Amino acid sequence: MTPAEELRARRTALNRRRAATTDPQEQVSLAEEVERIGRLLTTIAVMNAAGAAATLAEQTAAVEALLLTGRVNPFDADIRAAFGAAADRAVRLADEASKAFARDGFLAAEAGQAPPEVDFAPPVAAPAAPPASPPAAPPGAPPVPPPGGGALPPIVTGRKFAELAEDYRLCWAACRINDAKRAEVAKSVDKLLVGRARYEKVSARSNGVPWQLLGVMHGLECGYGFLKHLHNGDSLGGKTHRVPEGRPPNWNPATGSWEDSAVDAVTFKKLDKVPAWPIEAVLYALESFNGFGYRPLGIRSPYLWSFSNLYTKGKFVADHVFDATVASKQVGAALVVKLLEERRLWP
Repeated sequence: MTPAEELRARRTALNRRRAATTDPQEQVSLAEEVERIGRLLTTIAVMNAAGAAATLAEQTAAVEALLLTGRVNPFDADIRAAFGAAADRAVRLADEASKAFARDGFLAAEAGQAPPEVDFAPPVAAPAAPPASPPAAPPGAPPVPPPGGGALPPIVTGRKFAELAEDYRLCWAACRINDAKRAEVAKSVDKLLVGRARYEKVSARSNGVPWQLLGVMHGLECGYGFLKHLHNGDSLGGKTHRVPEGRPPNWNPATGSWEDSAVDAVTFKKLDKVPAWPIEAVLYALESFNGFGYRPLGIRSPYLWSFSNLYTKGKFVADHVFDATVASKQVGAALVVKLLEERRLWP
């Protein structure tokens, strides 16, 4: 079925249920959903595959929530038939669409390999003074403009929290969201806040990992969709098949929830063992997902800083292939947290 065919089948099933129910509130809710599906059908023809998949997944979640509050009636068989395997179909479509737009996505410096090992051990003493100058940038890499005319902190290489903590503090203080990109950052924050209650549930089950961090991870790995594993964006219809493979180990898609899988992702990455979550620990956790390969090139990772004054161009466009002329088109993770801070939602 195409996304349009899926939506038409759903509209028919919901219309039949609306005609059968005697609950006025449910009738109104179903009518609103039918109207929304009609609007989607008028625009879906001009949407790209990725947008269609995202819309389909979003609409599936909305109707599932709606039906949980409704009454069972004989036409629920139509509902089940129309929505039968919609989640898996939406995920498969999204996965296929993402391949066509891979160049715009975040690629790890060590793409195709397991995520780098992380070491959250704190510095044992005050950090040493930074080096006088940053590492040499690759040929063609543009300079990063300083905020307000002041000097930006030099780029530090390393892979351990103790080596990078001061760098994160300085970058966080210097970071400014580009005015032209603020609306895109705000859109990401709005999407994150939709799932706040679910992130808070995972936080409560994982020794207080910040719900804000969980939300940013969810956006980066799953596009804020609740049909995928937090580990790597694979479908909840089975265990993960990409790195990390086979998670959760006892996963049953018939009974497991997104929250159950997310708790496994957090504990697998040992984030539940981190004793405290200052901003530098959050940024270290996020950068470690993507890899530290930008630092030796004299460029701050777009995975964190895209759309800010700390990043302009330079990106891994394929496995181990760096292009100094390509700019990331995705919101950097740190900027989402920065805007949460502006809205007094962090820390």
